[in-house]
Amino acid sequence: MKADRPRLKLPLTKAEWALLVMTIVIVGGTVGIVAYYWTSLPDQITTHFDIMGTADRKGPKSTLLFLSAVSVVNCLLMLVLTRFPHTFNYLKPITEKNAASQYSLARKFMFVMNLEVSGLMFFAIWSCIQVSLGAAQSMDSSSLITLIVAIIISSAIYIFRANRAQ
Repeated sequence: MKADRPRLKLPLTKAEWALLVMTIVIVGGTVGIVAYYWTSLPDQITTHFDIMGTADRKGPKSTLLFLSAVSVVNCLLMLVLTRFPHTFNYLKPITEKNAASQYSLARKFMFVMNLEVSGLMFFAIWSCIQVSLGAAQSMDSSSLITLIVAIIISSAIYIFRANRAQ
C-alpha cells in the first residue's frame, strides 16, 4: 500500500539540479520567444501540423499564450510531484530497504521527463512561430521524431534501472 511506504527526504543531486536549471531555461525560452515574436505575428497563426509536419490548421495567435502557460504549469506541477516519490507507482513493492534507490530513480526520471516535455513544448511553439512568419515551410519532422525517441529511450532506461535496483 502507498500509505505504508517510507517517506524519505532525499536532497537533490547535482544531476537533478542541472536538469532543473536546463528545464527552467527552456521554459523561460518558450515564454521569451512568444514575447519576442508577438508583435511580428499575424492575428491567425499555424496551430497544428499533420504527421508529415505540414501546417494543417490556423488559429488565433493567443494560442501561443495558452501553450506557453501550459508549459509553465506543466513544469511547475512536475516539479511539485518530484517532492512526493512515495506516491508514485513502482514496478516493485517499496520497502525500507529499496525506498531510497527507487525514489531516487523515479525522481530523476521525473526531472528528465520535465526537461523533455518542456523541450517538446518549446519545439512545438517555435515551429508554429517559424511557419506563421514564413521562415519555414513546415515543422522539422526529424527534430520532432528525435524528441519523441528521446522520451521513449529515457522511459526504457528508467524501467530497466528501476527493475534492476534493489
